[in-house]
Amino acid sequence: MGFVGFFMFLACMALLLVQYEPFSGASAGENAVMRQAGDQKEGKLWLGGCLLANTVFPLLSALILFHFKVDKVVNGFFMQGMPLFYGVWGTVNALFVILTTVVWYQCYAKKNGISLDSIDLKISAAHLGKTVATALTVTGLALTLLFVVKFFFNTDFRILYWAVRPFNARRLLESLKLLPLFMVAYVTASVFINCLNFNTSFGKTEKKNIVVLSLLNILSPFILAALGYGYFLATGVNSFYGTNNQISDWMVPPLLLLFITPFITRAIYRKTKNPYLGGIINAVIVTIMTCVNAQIVFPT
Repeated sequence: MGFVGFFMFLACMALLLVQYEPFSGASAGENAVMRQAGDQKEGKLWLGGCLLANTVFPLLSALILFHFKVDKVVNGFFMQGMPLFYGVWGTVNALFVILTTVVWYQCYAKKNGISLDSIDLKISAAHLGKTVATALTVTGLALTLLFVVKFFFNTDFRILYWAVRPFNARRLLESLKLLPLFMVAYVTASVFINCLNFNTSFGKTEKKNIVVLSLLNILSPFILAALGYGYFLATGVNSFYGTNNQISDWMVPPLLLLFITPFITRAIYRKTKNPYLGGIINAVIVTIMTCVNAQIVFPT
């Protein structure tokens, strides 16, 4: 309950703050409206093609990054292999999403009268500055709550693999190193979920839409984990990915976070028409969670 409540706090506090100065500039002052998807065959083909590409690419990129041992890069600067892998993987996948989106917009959307303004993609410098300030205030209050709960009740927020727990300055330093990578990944995901797909293509109602998108968000790591564990259960040998038997294990931790973070950013977007606010909040919290729960390795 505490774990769920912590993430609910993020969305609710953001929606509370944007009602008052100086944070009101982070909101458009009106609710986002779910858009109706077109019935054109060309549009459906573009949707299916982009969806397939953005599902297959993360599968391949994960295997390629493991092959080149990105998770083993431990030096005087990066000292946590698992968070570094997740950050690089998320960034690479986000850049591919941006690429496919640009191609979709130039080849289809622009020709069919879909403007950047109509999907809430544009943001001014002033609006972005207030968005960042609001996001940092929300995450700061959430982390303050975390330390207060630890101090008075000697507990934190956790379930199975996942934990939001207090940290020291060293963990914060490691988080700051990787925050830019997670920022690219989670802000892009928020834009993709809200600006591009808050429509009836993925469910006829708002609830169905976000559930479907959240499930699609975890599809790639779920497939990688299921293949590895399925082979192990069938044969008793953990060798589906050759000698790298950690691939299946490392695909499990992202599943819960990739499933719940779309709900947070959607809750914020619906009331503010700001896709960047929820993305930044998610990026900060997930980065800290990942770095706090991963081992620090000192190079020899």
